[in-house]
Amino acid sequence: MTDAVHDPTTSSADASGGVALPTEAEPRLAFRIPRQSAAPAGPGRSDDASVGVLVLHGFTGAVYGVRDWALSLSPRYSISAPALPGHRTTWQDLGRTTWRDWYDHAADELAELQAEHDRVVVAGLSMGGALALRLAQDFGRETEGPGAARATGSAGRRPVDGVVVVNPALSLHRRDARAAKLVSRFLTSTAGIGNDVARPGMSEHAYPRTPVAGVVQLNELMAVTTRDLGRIQAPVLVLRSRQDHIVSDASHQRIMRRCSGPVETVVLPRSYHMTTLDHEAGVVNARTGRFVDAVAAGLCPITGLPLADPAASPGTGGDLT
Repeated sequence: MTDAVHDPTTSSADASGGVALPTEAEPRLAFRIPRQSAAPAGPGRSDDASVGVLVLHGFTGAVYGVRDWALSLSPRYSISAPALPGHRTTWQDLGRTTWRDWYDHAADELAELQAEHDRVVVAGLSMGGALALRLAQDFGRETEGPGAARATGSAGRRPVDGVVVVNPALSLHRRDARAAKLVSRFLTSTAGIGNDVARPGMSEHAYPRTPVAGVVQLNELMAVTTRDLGRIQAPVLVLRSRQDHIVSDASHQRIMRRCSGPVETVVLPRSYHMTTLDHEAGVVNARTGRFVDAVAAGLCPITGLPLADPAASPGTGGDLT
């Protein structure tokens, strides 16, 4: 992968290594950052092992919403924070995309990280959290039974080694959002849903309007991801705001009940939906860093037990529909 991927705008150089990074004035910039220093050594990790982290933003939002979260990991790990299709242009463009467009773009980024690194963690905020969970379902270890992932011809696809989700979107508060398919017959867009932040003066640079067709796609993503939660065997860290006005508690409760692997939930009492920009952003960064450090050391971040050797056996491809 390249050191940085940019929109055709000017960016500032990072003082730590000359890698061009997005600034607050360029909120929609996608970026990739190679590892700048060695990750912690530990049991199950050789000196030349490496970890990549894929960080996914939320619905109608921008990379800026997860920028500081991603950069908190960049000194030790390689980071990819892509702008998902329809999310760095206009809300009208978003209305013309499908959840499979978002998923395919994220899956391509994950495959690139896996090709270059021994282990990969997938992280996501809100819709990005749903996509991270979906990737863990499809890039998962082979299981038996009717819920098992089926092979798709993606030879050598490896399981993800861990998942970190912040206020993952599997269920929304708003009833009109649940009825988006019906509403889309009468309305093209509604008021923007972004910027649910308790911290004064903060903005995620979300679209001012929400395309109803996009909400229909989000609902489909949430439905298929919820349906297949039992396929997730990787450890999952859930960071959950107590005062989230966008995503309901049913989201993290479903994850805790249905995932096959270990799940840890951390409650954040002072932040709203956009926790990565809110009062407890530092907690999100620290807990994510500890999680990835454990993965780099070859340990499950939740149980402390050794993770499976990534070279032992490739995972099976999942059902991408």
